[in-house]
Amino acid sequence: MKKCENLKSLSLDNNQIGEDGACVLIESVKECKALETLDLERNKLSGNGAMALAKQKNLTALHLAESDLGKEGAENLAKGLKSCCNLETLDLQSNNIGDDGVTAISNGLRFCKSLKVLRLNGNEIGDIGFIAIVKNLKYCRYLSLGTTKLAT
Repeated sequence: MKKCENLKSLSLDNNQIGEDGACVLIESVKECKALETLDLERNKLSGNGAMALAKQKNLTALHLAESDLGKEGAENLAKGLKSCCNLETLDLQSNNIGDDGVTAISNGLRFCKSLKVLRLNGNEIGDIGFIAIVKNLKYCRYLSLGTTKLAT
């Protein structure tokens, strides 16, 4: 990847990349200073792999839908998001992250003034997660929460 210093978008959708593969990938794309969009939807990410992905400071779009993040992956991703100040789009649909994971993500994005789009459909979000999102995401313009568990 050292020769790809001008690469702006990388899509590795549905490639069975796991946590170890994500860490190797991130080490490889560190040289890609122009990388703005990273699409790793439908891979098997969790733990440290998710945190490493979010630490790419130049990213404006990160697509991780259907990547089996779960609560732990969401919490680790949130740690990395604190340094991802250019992020405009974050897609975390269908990752089973629940209220705890969504709360961690919203805390990680709290100061991300560039965030415009956050997709959290299909993540079993209830009242606690929804309140955390509303409280923390003051700059987000588009929020997608389909199939939630909000009280009626």
